[in-house]
Amino acid sequence: LDILVTTFNAKLKADLPDSAIVLNVDAYSASKDEVANKAKYNLQDVTNTACSLPLATSSSLTCNASNLNPLVNPNTAVFADKVHPTPYGHLLFATYVLQAMTNKGWY
Repeated sequence: LDILVTTFNAKLKADLPDSAIVLNVDAYSASKDEVANKAKYNLQDVTNTACSLPLATSSSLTCNASNLNPLVNPNTAVFADKVHPTPYGHLLFATYVLQAMTNKGWY
């Protein structure tokens, strides 16, 4: 999966490079950096999911206060389920995008 995502992202960036009207932001690399450097992002848990869901319905769409993982603080964890970020994870990505936009002079 890692090779697939990084190859796709490299091809996209090569075919649609940053310009005056294009800004590439890489959610995959940002997420990997959060996992590798959790203290930098005030994360305490980058491996467990904030939601305790049965495997058959393991989607953050059904996550709510009644099925949170009691061992994981959703305010300091990055993953709600195996794929999707917690609200804090979304905030981290939004901050990343805003910083990229600011660096480009768009904000």
